[in-house]
Amino acid sequence: MLELVHLRQDRIEVDRATVGRRTDGLVVLLVPLVGELLALWIATPPPRGTRSPQTLAGYQRCIDKVIAPELSKVRLHEATTGRIETFLQAVRTVSGKRDARGILSQAFALAARLDAVDYNPAADTSRAPTSSNSARALTVADVHELRRRVLAWQDRDLGDGTKRFGPDRAHDLAEIVDVMIGSGTRIGECLALRWQDIDGLDGDGPVAVTISGTLVELAGTGVFRQDHPKTKSGHRTVTIPSFSADALRQRDRGIPSPEGLVFPSRLGTPRWPGNVRTSWRQVRGDDYTWVKPHSFRKTVGAMVERELGLSAPSAQLGHSGSAVTEKHYIQRASMAPDVSSVLEKLAPIQSVP
Repeated sequence: MLELVHLRQDRIEVDRATVGRRTDGLVVLLVPLVGELLALWIATPPPRGTRSPQTLAGYQRCIDKVIAPELSKVRLHEATTGRIETFLQAVRTVSGKRDARGILSQAFALAARLDAVDYNPAADTSRAPTSSNSARALTVADVHELRRRVLAWQDRDLGDGTKRFGPDRAHDLAEIVDVMIGSGTRIGECLALRWQDIDGLDGDGPVAVTISGTLVELAGTGVFRQDHPKTKSGHRTVTIPSFSADALRQRDRGIPSPEGLVFPSRLGTPRWPGNVRTSWRQVRGDDYTWVKPHSFRKTVGAMVERELGLSAPSAQLGHSGSAVTEKHYIQRASMAPDVSSVLEKLAPIQSVP
């Protein structure tokens, strides 16, 4: 049975039957199986930084659904690079391959640091291909058409003067969309906005919105407001256009929210982002299936970059630098070098009169 040394016993609950002591006084954990190593890894704080609850939930979801069914009963010395490579190649989705490889690499790195294995077998496996989805932004005409569809959906307008019957629909989806378009926020950031985060709404001047948090969805826990955005650089104040300010002015429905949320649920609690995504899928139509709430954020980045350069959208979107903005949010054609002077040699010969 392989031994795994755990330097900080107080950070993880362990079965006493698996604990022994080496002569140097370090705690020894016996974890012969990959599943046991993964349980130890996810409960062990990383060497640097911290892991948020939603990050841990994502790791656990990948372990339970992707890794554990194939590898949990495999002994550590049997988890060779070739075996892990075969497993990863069988994972159906690119994101699943990427997440599983990252988790296994980190878990076996922990095992290697603690001398449970001689080397990290996941480190030399093939990397999953990066996403090929390029940034795709909406045109101005697209935005106008989608806004029209949102209003028609909210009004149950069938297009022939009649209205569809049925249960009440989210009647503020249009306001949510206009705030996202005018601010470049993620959907969780938009739904986490509080009235105290908005300045100037009662005046005639510019209206500024401070992005100070986001909503987090955790299985078994529900949805709650996290008091900081996704990243440190995501905490920012943006000036919104007049149509977004008007949407906020129309937004106050008088629903009491203990946290003062601008877009609460009907009960005044944080609103599930997944419910907004569901409503959006009902609105957009078959010809706009590629448009997601995050597409509005990409549209903001692309439009601002075209008008003001790359640094402006990086600040607007809350990125730590322009590299992320350029890679994921800016849609542009490749610019070839100017070789027109060379190609001019192929011009037709001008006849001399």
